[in-house]
Amino acid sequence: MITQILLALAIAISPLYLWQSGLPQIGHAIAALPAALLFFRAKPWRFKPHLFGLAFAAYAVVVNLVVFALYRDTKTLLSAFYYPFNFLVWNATVWTLVDQNGQAHTKKFLLLLRLALWLFLLMETAMVTTGWYTGWKAQRPTGTFNDPNQLSHWVVWTVVVITSEAWLNRRSLVDGFAALVAGSICVFYAASRSGAIGMATAILGYGFLAASSLRFAAALTRIYAIVAVAAATLIVTAAAYDSIRSVLADVPLNALARLQETDWRLELEKRGYDRLYKYPFLCITGAGEGAEWRWYMRCWFTGEIHSTPANLLFSYGLPGSLFFLLFWLKQWLRLPGPGLKIMAIAPLVYSLGTYSLRNWTLWIGMGLLYGLARFAEDRYHPLCDCSAAASPKRPNLLKARVGQSPPLGLQA
Repeated sequence: MITQILLALAIAISPLYLWQSGLPQIGHAIAALPAALLFFRAKPWRFKPHLFGLAFAAYAVVVNLVVFALYRDTKTLLSAFYYPFNFLVWNATVWTLVDQNGQAHTKKFLLLLRLALWLFLLMETAMVTTGWYTGWKAQRPTGTFNDPNQLSHWVVWTVVVITSEAWLNRRSLVDGFAALVAGSICVFYAASRSGAIGMATAILGYGFLAASSLRFAAALTRIYAIVAVAAATLIVTAAAYDSIRSVLADVPLNALARLQETDWRLELEKRGYDRLYKYPFLCITGAGEGAEWRWYMRCWFTGEIHSTPANLLFSYGLPGSLFFLLFWLKQWLRLPGPGLKIMAIAPLVYSLGTYSLRNWTLWIGMGLLYGLARFAEDRYHPLCDCSAAASPKRPNLLKARVGQSPPLGLQA
């Protein structure tokens, strides 16, 4: 139980960035102990995706150590540790949700997680709409993060996890709707183009969930009530404070102007995509991360490529890309129903325009979604053996025990 509490605390405070990006934050330090302990206790080989995730982490270590030996860049050395650590956190998260000997603890873990996610989502929303704490850095609020894209990435994952948890465990659509509203406000004020596309995908997934629910009519009444209360609160607040009225008028205009003035052809070069065709041979084995001076002679932008698929291919080549793709695909296929599958794609769509693979939020999110799907299977089929030795055929969740009905639309 102690390891679960520490892991929940680490995930809860993961939005707090007290130092510059790339350095371990408080959440990383807290998560290190349960992640290491649960690696030996959790037997990750029970989880089918683990082999590909472990292979990717190992390959990333090898590539970055070779690059470090050649160029001696500290950033490259740090990159060799990011992915093994992220894999350990993923493993700990999944095990916490699928441990059949501690389902009571798992429910407490989910309760703590749900409260923490809502607390920080509402806090981040309040920060970006009022400018508190961030000081309106370059007219793009960052909340407790160092960068507006970090904020948007966390928001997209949080919305997806809140919606998925509520649907799988409580058959609730209200939580997802409220999270989508708060998340959309955050992303809009942060003026994140990647975040806007990610949220649009999440909204599409929510639409599929709503369409598959016979209880949507009842949920719609609660949704209308939430909208009415939120609108009334916003109107009263804006009428009472001049500063709030100014923020509500200026920031949306700045966000819309940034989206409209984007030169997409220039953006491709500014984000490093030209490296893919200027150094095509490096896409075979991978160029590793760091040592960015290698690209000075032929590229205008030398930082990391602002795209997860593109930078994954360039940094870790075909082997690394294949390992991670299979790792993600194995988890995605486990999710029940088209609605949740589309929701899970939202963070991936977000990552098309920014590199998020190194950020542990992605690995926590993957672990939570996969673990929630496994937890739902075990909950409605408690006699199901989900170990590697069990039959590879997954149980049909529509055939639940008498007295328990699975979420509508939930299927193997």
